Amino acid sequence: MIIVSSLGPYIGLGLRAEHLFIYGFFVPILVLFFLKSSLNKTLLYSLLPLLFSLLITLFFDLITGPKIREASIFSNIDNLLEPVLLIFIFSYFLNRSFTEKDFKILLNLIVAISIFAGIISILTIFVDLEFILRFFIADMQGEESLWKQVFSLGRYTGIFSQPLEAGIFFTGSLFSLIFLKTTYSMKTWYFYVAFIVIFVAGSISLSKNFYLLGVVMSFFLYGQLSKWSFKKYLSIILFFLGVTTFIFLFLIFDFGSYLNSLLSLYESDGLASAITAGRFGGSGITDVELLFNKFLNEGFFMGFGLGTHLPLDNGFLEFAYQGGVFSLLGYLLFLSYGLIIALIKNAKEPAKFLLILIVYVFLSSMGGPVITANRANIIFIFLICATLVLSNKSSILYVKK
Repeated sequence: MIIVSSLGPYIGLGLRAEHLFIYGFFVPILVLFFLKSSLNKTLLYSLLPLLFSLLITLFFDLITGPKIREASIFSNIDNLLEPVLLIFIFSYFLNRSFTEKDFKILLNLIVAISIFAGIISILTIFVDLEFILRFFIADMQGEESLWKQVFSLGRYTGIFSQPLEAGIFFTGSLFSLIFLKTTYSMKTWYFYVAFIVIFVAGSISLSKNFYLLGVVMSFFLYGQLSKWSFKKYLSIILFFLGVTTFIFLFLIFDFGSYLNSLLSLYESDGLASAITAGRFGGSGITDVELLFNKFLNEGFFMGFGLGTHLPLDNGFLEFAYQGGVFSLLGYLLFLSYGLIIALIKNAKEPAKFLLILIVYVFLSSMGGPVITANRANIIFIFLICATLVLSNKSSILYVKK
């Protein structure tokens, strides 16, 4: 229900369907926790650094006094609180009874809802779906809304408010599909249908997060889980290139304004600036670099509080700027914990998957948050939690010969 709710509509007052399930599940599970119900220790250990980051940020936010906020206090707290609650909830459900069969079922569920979301994204190229999408995007009604701005540039995000969220969501979906194909049996026709929909949907968002990280790391995941074969890799690369060429020829000739803007950015400020959409590189100091400098010089220990600057187009900056160095340290410890488990248990397929997930989250954080991204973070946190749990189990997932 939590996974499916990630694609749910807004229900009013800024609340999405996922909030009903996440906060609704948290209360009874918290009661069970105090009644000494069994919780997964592996996930509780991963939870502690994020919980520390949240608490230290809230504490410093309170003692430094009220600030002018650019968004509601709930949305700012929710961004950091939701990952904590998700891991706590998953620590209850992904316990001893969680099996490889359960993982396969849930990965299939992720792929299924991704096909649904992908079809909507693709249809928005040809059909006006605003009468439906307005239930899923909070600020769609205003002419200055982010969704309409990116749509006017020929970037199609479907039910997601911005390309970053679409890129993260479809990256997690692509990872799930590859793990299913290489580790379990899967009908070939279904794999190709799912792959094309997910790949096209991620591509038409023109999310650099998807293309520069998601697709590239999918190759690494495939290599980790399959026998290395030049012929097999060549066929996959040619398939990727074929679909990619078709997509970009369509976009360039019909909706190439965003691609032209990236080209202009490359010509004026260089490759680093074009790849990071102006976050890093270039002749002058960028907004992200400016905020990092402000954090280092003025808010190193306590940060500046929740919502004191939006957007924070960097996952590390999100913790550092709002909660200071201690909050940032908690986020880094969370990633380090997952990385250590992945390296120690690397003989197991879930650990190999976990390694790709953690590296992706780390690299993707350079351009934006992952575990705090609306909607998309649910799938990623689930995948991290599930692979953490399965990596520590004694059995090894069956690998298809």
